[in-house]
Amino acid sequence: MKLLITLIILLSSSDQVQAFSERQLHFEITEGVPNGTLIGRVTYPATGQHLHDSSSRNEIAQNGKHEQKGRPIPKEEEEPGEQAQFRLSGQCDFASFEPKSGEIRTAVERLDREAIREANATFRMVLVSPGHANIITVHVHVLDINDNQPVFPSTLQVEFGSIGEVGKSAGGSSGKVLAYCTDGRGFGPGLGLNVSVVESAAIGTRIALQSARDADLGENGTIVEYRIISEDSEQEQQPVFSLVHSTDSTATTSGNDLLLLELQRELDRETRDFYVFNISAADGGDPPRFGYSTVHVHVLDTNDNAPKFERSHYEVFVSPNSLDEINHQLVTVHARDADSGRNGRISYRLSGAGAGGEEQFGIWTENGTIFAKERNLNCSRTTATTSTVNPSTGDLNSSSIDSKSRLCVISVEAQDDGEPPLAGHAFVNVWLTESNDHDPVIHFRMYPPESRFASISEAAQVGDTIAVVTVTDEDYGQTAAVRIADQGREDNSKVDQAAERGRQTSDGNSADLFRLESGQNFGVVRLNRPLTNEDLTNQPFRIKLIATDNGYPLARQAHRTLQVFVLRRNETAPQLHAEAIELHLRDDAPIGALVTVVRAQGAELMNFSIVTPVGTVDKSSNPEAFFRIGEHSGVITVARSLRDIQQNRKNSASPRTHQLQVDVRTARPSLKSARCAVTIHIDSVRRRPPVFEKKQYSIEVPEDIALQSVLLTVRALYQDSADNSSQISYSIVESAARTMFAVREKTGEIVLRRHLDRE
Repeated sequence: MKLLITLIILLSSSDQVQAFSERQLHFEITEGVPNGTLIGRVTYPATGQHLHDSSSRNEIAQNGKHEQKGRPIPKEEEEPGEQAQFRLSGQCDFASFEPKSGEIRTAVERLDREAIREANATFRMVLVSPGHANIITVHVHVLDINDNQPVFPSTLQVEFGSIGEVGKSAGGSSGKVLAYCTDGRGFGPGLGLNVSVVESAAIGTRIALQSARDADLGENGTIVEYRIISEDSEQEQQPVFSLVHSTDSTATTSGNDLLLLELQRELDRETRDFYVFNISAADGGDPPRFGYSTVHVHVLDTNDNAPKFERSHYEVFVSPNSLDEINHQLVTVHARDADSGRNGRISYRLSGAGAGGEEQFGIWTENGTIFAKERNLNCSRTTATTSTVNPSTGDLNSSSIDSKSRLCVISVEAQDDGEPPLAGHAFVNVWLTESNDHDPVIHFRMYPPESRFASISEAAQVGDTIAVVTVTDEDYGQTAAVRIADQGREDNSKVDQAAERGRQTSDGNSADLFRLESGQNFGVVRLNRPLTNEDLTNQPFRIKLIATDNGYPLARQAHRTLQVFVLRRNETAPQLHAEAIELHLRDDAPIGALVTVVRAQGAELMNFSIVTPVGTVDKSSNPEAFFRIGEHSGVITVARSLRDIQQNRKNSASPRTHQLQVDVRTARPSLKSARCAVTIHIDSVRRRPPVFEKKQYSIEVPEDIALQSVLLTVRALYQDSADNSSQISYSIVESAARTMFAVREKTGEIVLRRHLDRE
């Protein structure tokens, strides 16, 4: 360290002797110097002389030496002082005074400005003359260096309340501050910064944090910047919080500058309920010093999720004979609530009388189990539709129940314990299955899957699949259990005897050519033995199948005949006039307009069909849905407006070119077919692009406008049509603008994506 200024006052005698005199001396020294560093030297008059009068008070004179600040002066380099006339009055904790030499030196191991309690970090020494009434008051001002880093007080959050407004959020609303428990110096008992915020807080909500403090002076002690130093990947990629530091000069001067944590994104406690990140504070020194603290943000739950049932409808099928006791359990419903604590605690009750109502049914509030209060339920006869979910496809299957069935409808409510509480609802249909009213229905699925008839090759192997048989029944409960039996034979050791019960002999399978492997509600028809010459006939085999349910009191049956054709090895596919056809078609072609004709050679009757690609989910959006073909003529016509096909395929690599695959077969059963590829180029009637109504749009908006606000709406039209704006889509071209704004593709509404900042 260097001594900034070494000052002395030369006290000279005066011709005019004064009875009493007093002078002021001022020295400066930089903090951090070691013990024994020379602060200054006091030179005073010889014995018998007095100090100057008060007219020269407070003047500052140099001692004639330019010394390095903070370096003790060796004895041999020091100037000898006058005969000591003064002594130190009282005690000084920071410096010592040598009466003989007049030297003032530091008396602490390291001079620390922050340890000096006096104003302006200046300590005072009073020198008095024992023999005369002369006083010298020495003021030593300790200069600051940047030797202290910013320090965050240890805070502990105790309440999230409305202590007061601390600033405006980005949306213009007032924020709320957090209360902390601290001691008299502003320091609390915990570690880190612990804050909480409710998940429903709006973007721009601000939370007060305890700011850092720096014991240094001036720029060295001023906090100039706070930063979030996060190890949280989510905070780095899409900031959830930001820091707002008050720039109020009065707050900074008083040491009570304001630090706020501002919410940048919406919170969802069910997705994430805790955030932790580091923050830093930098002072204004050169170089700056830094302090650090960890912020823990707890997301508090709000009751923003209503209980949700696993299903909206529950179906229960009950036989009146099964209600042999009171409080017979029917079904247990389940609801879930994504909230926590009281907000996620669920209780169940029956809501609304319904058909049957609370008089006949009850529910256990804790677990949702519904039970019958009475043995003889009084349910209304009704015509209704029940719905079940197909487990393999996920489709909703609906079935009609006629007026012979009886139905009780129960409305169930699941309510959480939040404030205010939220509720979810579901319905339970209780069916009384007292009769078997419907026959089972037999369905065939051919193999291969695209075949429209059952067939088998003359070279087929034993066990080859011919068709899959499934059975459905509109009766539910016990009457829905069915089994399938064919009428081929009564005794066959290759087939399960239980599956053979009830089978009758049929001429279609009298030679045991086929067998049925059956289970509950399904069966598979397979080849039972090799084909012989007698089996090679042009006439189909007719296999009669019987499905029998297990309804009570009487079982019901269904009968259906499966025709099986034998396919020959030498069959050939139809010969096409052209295997590929390519043409152009205007997009304003009317429905029913001729597109082209697919022709095959020969006098045989042909079957024509447009093939939909395998795996297509939404067939209505494919080109195949816009054309139809005559089943026996091969004439392709327009089935829907061709402008719709352009709109549906706007994201396609070539939306104006479409290809149809036409399958051509002989009318008699055959697996041989030919394919014709029909390529259609759709020409747009419009030749001019759309034009905006205005060449330039200009608007003014406030900088605190909310996110997703509509700023303006742009509109464009085709020049050759008056009503076609619905076919126009909008997008922002410049990538820089897309970060701040977005345009809604269909409406042309331009919305705000990020907060505006006019500054």
